[in-house]
Amino acid sequence: FIRVKQSKFNEWQFLIADMPPLLLKMAYFAEKQDSFDYGSRAEVMECYVKSILPNSHYTALALPYIPEMENFVKESGGFSDMHIHLNGSTEFDLVWQFCLRFPNSIQADFAQKAYMDYVKELCEQAGIDGKLIRYNLQVARRIKNLMFSMIFEPQTLKGSNFRAKIAEILTDNGDVEGDSFQLFLSESSGGYLASEYMMSAEALMYVVVFTALRKTEDEHLATLFHWYLLIMGRFNALLVQQNTENGFDQFQKFTLTEIRNRTEEQYRLLFRQLEGNCGGLARYIEGRFAPKKSTVRNVNLVYRIVKDWENYGCSNANLRLVAHFIKSRKNTKKDGDWRYGLYRTDLFVQANELIHTYKEYDKFRQYVVGIDAAANEMFVPADVFAPDFRRIRRACHLPVTYHAGEDFYSLLGGIRAVYEALCFLDMESGERIGHACAVGLNARLWYECVNDNLNVQQGYLLDNLVFVCHLIETEKIEPLYNVRLMLIPKISTLSKRVYGTDYSLCDLIEAWQWRRYNPY
Repeated sequence: FIRVKQSKFNEWQFLIADMPPLLLKMAYFAEKQDSFDYGSRAEVMECYVKSILPNSHYTALALPYIPEMENFVKESGGFSDMHIHLNGSTEFDLVWQFCLRFPNSIQADFAQKAYMDYVKELCEQAGIDGKLIRYNLQVARRIKNLMFSMIFEPQTLKGSNFRAKIAEILTDNGDVEGDSFQLFLSESSGGYLASEYMMSAEALMYVVVFTALRKTEDEHLATLFHWYLLIMGRFNALLVQQNTENGFDQFQKFTLTEIRNRTEEQYRLLFRQLEGNCGGLARYIEGRFAPKKSTVRNVNLVYRIVKDWENYGCSNANLRLVAHFIKSRKNTKKDGDWRYGLYRTDLFVQANELIHTYKEYDKFRQYVVGIDAAANEMFVPADVFAPDFRRIRRACHLPVTYHAGEDFYSLLGGIRAVYEALCFLDMESGERIGHACAVGLNARLWYECVNDNLNVQQGYLLDNLVFVCHLIETEKIEPLYNVRLMLIPKISTLSKRVYGTDYSLCDLIEAWQWRRYNPY
């Protein structure tokens, strides 16, 4: 197996965000194959079965060689992953194969979200026109087929004009034939069908092209390969957060494109990815799924996950599931007299259906072990989830995980978000706050970084100051008693601006604490 040096693993992790790991692994492998004769079908297949397939059949990711980790896996039976998103975790190299295989479906899925500002921004960042997704994928497929002909069937191109071939590639005349490298393997592999090992077929192409370029220095082949990699690179930027991109808002963009839909219709590929090419990596997996608004959809989703796990899952691992409620920007506007009224309605329905499904279906109870709320915490605060999360806990006895203090306008607001999650959700021993970065950051360093230039909404600032006063009083932080007195006039001013009335600090604290209850 191709492994990464322990001292270079951090560099490797940064590198594969911008360049797909399968390409890098096969470039390294091809460089070591001085005597490889790509003109011999028998030698190609021997190289494929003995070397390429073991390094690519389930995952393109290369493991680091760390002796301590090797011993840990051997002694413990594998790693425990306590938080993995079952949708969104499939690696790029596999998604790329589905993109090439189903360009029409990929375009149709993408078109459903192409109107969103986040998706438009992502396309601009990736340097790709969202309306030309299908076209670019078809061009990439034609390039692959032409490279195959140039390497394995040069006689078929005698007398052909390279410029004319480029013009054919650029012509948008509908679909193209299947992948020539996969067809080659289907005919030659003796059981290693390309449909089951699409990444391995791609890996073979890389090795053959790299070898051919080193031996022939064919400029036309180099041009085609460079063109292909440029297209693939744009799609990588649509699916993987680049090293130049930062922030949770940026991360959210990748969850919206729907490009992964076709790949993640089946979970067996993800489970095999988690098992790794060498096997035995996973001992316990806790996967996240988004609960639906109907019992039928909940049952169908979980049963589909479980079926793929039982048929194709990691041989020595256990799978459990957590219902993962999403803090969505959608439906967060005021509805009638209540903040987040529309979102509360959706959440109430989801909670009802989850409770009903959990009580009525044995398989659901067997696998579902908790509830969670994730995504951008600035979209929806903890108090909106509180009534329904407490209701689910009472009805199903499911423990809670809640993401808070991960992304915030101000450090104080991030700390308040963690406190609200703990108190409003009645979190107990053994339950978990996801990330909670705000409580671990150096406050002085953070405020030096923002340079005292921080713009927040007045209601957000008022809540922060009320929270500070409450904390100073309840925790009896005597050194800050004077600070509390100094804040009261500011709180009074903000109360008039936000609510139109100068409420007392006691009233504001009580009103803030009552947000944990359902306003309906």
